[in-house]
Amino acid sequence: MARGIDHVAWIARINDALAQELFVLHAQPILELSSDRVVRHELLIRMRDTGAAGAGLIAPDRFLPTAEAFGLIERIDRWVIDQASELAASGVPVGLNVSARSIGDPRLVDHVESAILRTGADPCRMAFEITETALIGNDTSACAFGRRMRGLGCTIALDDFGTGYGGFTYLKQMQVDALKINAEFVTDIARSPASRTVVRAIVGLARGFGLTTVAEGVEDEQTLETVRGLGVEHAQGHHISNPMPLPRVLAIVA
Repeated sequence: MARGIDHVAWIARINDALAQELFVLHAQPILELSSDRVVRHELLIRMRDTGAAGAGLIAPDRFLPTAEAFGLIERIDRWVIDQASELAASGVPVGLNVSARSIGDPRLVDHVESAILRTGADPCRMAFEITETALIGNDTSACAFGRRMRGLGCTIALDDFGTGYGGFTYLKQMQVDALKINAEFVTDIARSPASRTVVRAIVGLARGFGLTTVAEGVEDEQTLETVRGLGVEHAQGHHISNPMPLPRVLAIVA
């Protein structure tokens, strides 16, 4: 009963956030290890807290599960796509996550195409990140989504790679450009031979498919140098930078 009441409250807050433009984006840079140059920023959504406690930010794990369960996630995804297109049009390469429900909606690609045409964005500056979880039971739609996105000129990254056997199957079925190695195999890589073995294998697999790799969860210098030594091409994590509000990102890249 309490969980149901909680969902009702979050549904109202999500609808209010969409109507009153209370969602905001932060961005975390992705570093190219060969040049130590930031080549993309992953967009991460937050919600402004307008409650009595003040103007804080609400983390996505508090509201996205309700949005996904009750059919609101598609509206959030489209809002993110619109913001991402604006950023890409301003010259900022971005990565954005897409939910399983949106991937299964054939109208999503039309929305992406309209956003690109409206803003004049270069589609190659937009990388769509799809998790393996989003692909489960949705692989036909996901493959169609990937083909159409790449047809527009966007890129596709398979996110959280390495957490399940299905990821290898999807590599055969989907047209992707990059593998984002799950942080589970990165955070302890400097001291775990098993994690190094997994990451080394993913790097070899990616090269065999002609894909690039991104190590997620790089939290210290030793980890950064370890993934660099294993041939990973890009890195992302708090050691490189915490997620930053968009105005700060735009000031840096301007």
